[in-house]
Amino acid sequence: MKFATLTLACSAALYAFPAVAHHSFAMFDANKTITLQGTVKEFEWTNPHSWILLNVANGRGQPEQWTIEAGAPAGLVRQGWGPKTLTPGMKVAATIHPLKDGTHGGQFLTVRLPDGAQRSLVFAQGALPAIYPVLPAAAEKPANIPALASAQGGWAKVADDFQPPLSGPGPVSFDKAHPYIPNNLSGTQAMVRIADLSNPILMPWAVARMRKANEDAAAGRDAFEARASCRPGGVPGFLLMGRVNPLYFIQTPKEVIMMNEGGPEIRRIYLNVPHTANPKPSAYGESVGHYENGDTLVVDTVGLSDDTFVDNYRTPHTTALHVVERFRWAEGGKALAVSISIDDPGAFNMAWSARQTYHPSLPKPFLETICAENNRRIDASVSAIPRAENPDF
Repeated sequence: MKFATLTLACSAALYAFPAVAHHSFAMFDANKTITLQGTVKEFEWTNPHSWILLNVANGRGQPEQWTIEAGAPAGLVRQGWGPKTLTPGMKVAATIHPLKDGTHGGQFLTVRLPDGAQRSLVFAQGALPAIYPVLPAAAEKPANIPALASAQGGWAKVADDFQPPLSGPGPVSFDKAHPYIPNNLSGTQAMVRIADLSNPILMPWAVARMRKANEDAAAGRDAFEARASCRPGGVPGFLLMGRVNPLYFIQTPKEVIMMNEGGPEIRRIYLNVPHTANPKPSAYGESVGHYENGDTLVVDTVGLSDDTFVDNYRTPHTTALHVVERFRWAEGGKALAVSISIDDPGAFNMAWSARQTYHPSLPKPFLETICAENNRRIDASVSAIPRAENPDF
């Protein structure tokens, strides 16, 4: 299937251009809304984003194809969509934010179906209900083990940035002169992440590498995010992957499996065992864990390769990275509070910590959201699709 080219208008001024990062919509004109009366040519139910191809008659009555970027299937399903919500030949009225450069394309907002029903797309994680459901304790689960797993749903992160600790050194965030604005419901343009290089945790070599990354991101050359490129998020970056992708747990007596719906990406935590002597470095390293106080899962990870980033600000690390995460079942099942301790004497001047928070997601089961086979390189945050040149076995 061929798509109309989406040309991205970028400013050459450093740090001045809005992000064209994956899951951002800076190429679209948020100040302009148009409604297209047309016929559905195809509805591509693909990850990480779905696409609507709409034939629209021009002023001479000739059909012109418009390419409209919609949401990820996992998010659409939670809003009541399905792969056949739009079918070829269906006459619809689609409201969009058009591309700034005038190309026949846009950001999907709403669509009116032939029966008069209207469907919309909610972009931000904040669209979840204000009152979250409570995940029930699993049946026959020992009292000293927090029930993190539920067949009724997963855990939805509050943000794809880490929250600072209550005290002490914290994670890299955005440069104060160039604040990061995520996708949102107010129509504000999402911005590229420009890292705050003044954070005292960073060693000089890390600052130099991140300064180059800032420049590339601002110029539209590279604003890498692991989820956008279908690559492993690393640890603790796994906790930031995909703004709307829930986190699921499987708990057995010997291990805990963490699954991020996007990708999907999988981590395995082996319970009540020591680390091996020399774990082979990998993107998710070697994680061992245990339960504490009846409400907490403690995860200790070493053996991490240095080809991932700590966060979405492209903070590097070395193979000496050591991460301890504490997942605490809080507020009677209404929240999952994660405290994260990071130590890497090769990249950071000091140990530091961060937090992540989850709430129960909308009650839907795990949805397979295969990424690499369908990813389209439409912006600077999407790198080449990962390929295995040689078999693993």
